[in-house]
Amino acid sequence: MFFITPIAHEQSTGRRFPVISAALVVLNLAVFVGMLVYKRPEARATDAIGRAQTYMMKHSYVAVDCHALAPLGHKPGPVPPGVDDDERREAQATMSALCAEADKALYALPTHRFGDVPARGGFLTLLSHQFLHGGWLHILFNMWFLWLAACNLEDRWGRPLFLGFYLVSGVAGALLHRAFNAGSAIPLVGASGAIAGAMGAFLVVLTTTRIRFLYLLLLFLRPKVGTFEAPAYVMLPLWFGLEVLSGFMSPGSGTAHWAHVGGFACGAAIAAGLRLSGLDQKLDAAVDEKASVRGDPRVAEAVQWLDSGRKAEGLQRLAAIAAAEPRNIDARLELLRVATVDNDPELRARSLVDLALCYLDQGLVEAAAGVLTELHQLSLLDRSPPDRLLRLGERFAQKGDALRSGQTLIALYRSGIRDEIGARAAVAHAAVLLKANLVGEASRVLDMVRGSPVAPADLHAKIESLSAQIAGRRVSG
Repeated sequence: MFFITPIAHEQSTGRRFPVISAALVVLNLAVFVGMLVYKRPEARATDAIGRAQTYMMKHSYVAVDCHALAPLGHKPGPVPPGVDDDERREAQATMSALCAEADKALYALPTHRFGDVPARGGFLTLLSHQFLHGGWLHILFNMWFLWLAACNLEDRWGRPLFLGFYLVSGVAGALLHRAFNAGSAIPLVGASGAIAGAMGAFLVVLTTTRIRFLYLLLLFLRPKVGTFEAPAYVMLPLWFGLEVLSGFMSPGSGTAHWAHVGGFACGAAIAAGLRLSGLDQKLDAAVDEKASVRGDPRVAEAVQWLDSGRKAEGLQRLAAIAAAEPRNIDARLELLRVATVDNDPELRARSLVDLALCYLDQGLVEAAAGVLTELHQLSLLDRSPPDRLLRLGERFAQKGDALRSGQTLIALYRSGIRDEIGARAAVAHAAVLLKANLVGEASRVLDMVRGSPVAPADLHAKIESLSAQIAGRRVSG
């Protein structure tokens, strides 16, 4: 037996509390507990279906036409000797009445009344089914996946758009489920389609985010438990592919694979559309502004000073907050806003680098990557403070983002190693290259450092250590 589930990812912090995501979790749990407590419809259905089933078994020759007994697959048998036409018609009428009563009781169940039954159709159940669940494991896993995947989307797009996105993804999942299960009287329940939509959007928006998984391997009655990390662009497409395959291979498994597929595809398509249109960045910036103004009253006061003409005081206050609290995103966002409005490239470059470092300190790797992209697009890397740029490259490396680390570090020695920071950046980049198994590139960069007179003495040991690793790789290769 093999079991695997996600338990965390590196983008676990946001700028504001995810009100909608939390409300969805609470609402789903409240509905589930309410269904557990309120048992009257279930008792009525059990009684009505039981009476209909008992009568059917005693009168096996009657036709049964009701959804309540459809799973039994009953087919009328021969009429027993001694049963005349009047008795047969009376028995059939009684069976039809019991069937009608059983169906009425069945449709009064919350899962059938508010679940999405493909054979029945309708619009409201496309929404209501998303808040029903069939058991504790079903709802607990769904709510955990919702929390992991949805909070970052709400933080990025804002609450109203996220809620609409979530519900639309659930509707898309239910519609695809209907398409592949036309005529089925089994109700679809659960938030899986909507949550799959959040997973699809997560793949588009946070492609390189590393996700931590818990696994349980039971081999010869000896369980093995552990964790591992993998990027979203590997695990989420793999999960999607398995759902498509399961939809074709196991149509009667009891799992709504096509609802997962439909929700995931819808979520990915919406996220891609937002990104291509540029609306994704605008929404993210709008959330930044709201979080900045509302999040820290000291920052809000400094913003008021700036807007009222007390620019020097406002800047001084923001700089003091940023210096005292390196993880304060609000202050850094306002400093960046001022630099952008004033068209001050030096201040803008420094503010962007500081903002990226702040994001990385809080585990927001994709947000920091977005800032680095902006630095490239605005040609501000060369105007950034070298010491801060070196720290940024090293922090990207610590987060396992070799690509962004290399892009940052190489900017410090692209034109040659001219100072101590350039030497340190080159050695740090060599370490990143070696970790990525680019042995030749790592060796070339180290040769540049060795030939430079500005390399500080404390780097020599690091250079020799990396050189030894390179030699070992070449021998073993």
